[in-house]
Amino acid sequence: MKKIFTTLLLFTSTGSVVFSQTNLLTENFGNTAVSTNVIASNYTGYQNYALGRFVGSSNNVFVSSTTPAPGNGGNNILMQRGNSFTINNINLIDALNFQVTFSLFAFNTGNGNASAASTNFNVEYSLNGGNFILLNSTASFAYGAWSTITTPPLTGVLTGVNNPTLAIRLVAVGGTGQGNVANWRIDNFSVTALNILPLTTRNFTAAPRNGKVQLDWTGVATHISAYFEVERSDKVNGNYSTIAKIPVSSVGEAAYRFMDNSPLEVDNYYRIRIVDENQKVTYTRILQVRLTGSHLALNNLFPTLVQGNLNLVVSNGNKGDAQIEVIDMAGRIVLKQSLSLNTGSQTIQLNVSRLTRGSYTVLLRKGDQTVQSRFIKQ
Repeated sequence: MKKIFTTLLLFTSTGSVVFSQTNLLTENFGNTAVSTNVIASNYTGYQNYALGRFVGSSNNVFVSSTTPAPGNGGNNILMQRGNSFTINNINLIDALNFQVTFSLFAFNTGNGNASAASTNFNVEYSLNGGNFILLNSTASFAYGAWSTITTPPLTGVLTGVNNPTLAIRLVAVGGTGQGNVANWRIDNFSVTALNILPLTTRNFTAAPRNGKVQLDWTGVATHISAYFEVERSDKVNGNYSTIAKIPVSSVGEAAYRFMDNSPLEVDNYYRIRIVDENQKVTYTRILQVRLTGSHLALNNLFPTLVQGNLNLVVSNGNKGDAQIEVIDMAGRIVLKQSLSLNTGSQTIQLNVSRLTRGSYTVLLRKGDQTVQSRFIKQ
């Protein structure tokens, strides 16, 4: 029987503020092309369909498969100026901040070529059914070509809001004349939760080394009083005990390593307990290392939103041949690559630039073992 493990990933961006990023909703408006335009409020083929979630302001807001498309081969939203399209009931979970990203195509029909100079496209938000508030307004986009619009992170509005539910309204601002865009297409919509982390880790790996276990991670700290605790258990949901306390070595980004010289005989489950300067505690994901038999783990995958090269951080117990497979949402293998794995941790780079936009599963197979994770091609 083949063994399959799934890795849940957290990725961070570095800079003056460090964010953990969680995708809350990604919508490409259905991968099965519609034969004719469908009124957006009546369409049921959305990837995240729920009654009342997707609403057009009028019968001039459609789900359409008419080209051009930004590359996902499915549908997009088509609407005329003066209309809007709303995505309701987005659960913000424990998010402190969020941002919105989507593809936008501005064009006219009939005589004349309009410029975008005097035209705005607005993004508005509403919390828990309240009034819509302007989040972002842009007049800087390509005309007759796809542009990617990303709003600045919205911070400070979710503090103290219980069980926040978000609605996003995309508004094609009205207007007439040669300087105003008449028609708009929208695709590749996503909402990402951003949580500020004063102390965080990334690139956490664990690999067997001559009967020992080597743990490596990158820490990003804003204060020298923060620290890490290495915890270990013999069961993934068991009791974890602290086997090492490691202080922050410097403010900013630094590499950390701990060698477990006395690991458990069979299964070892590791996590890092992260304690910031305010005594706030967070945890890394849990990594498993097996010292008997073969060991294979996909410790990290980044970036999870990728355009070109995808990086797989792999932990391997025994040198040998392996194969990577990338599978699309329809279950088709769209990319294969054979490789030789060394013992220990290693980073494998996979070029996914030729894949169409959408969600994919990546599988790493070695012998009777398979590990997997997911990513989104932009």
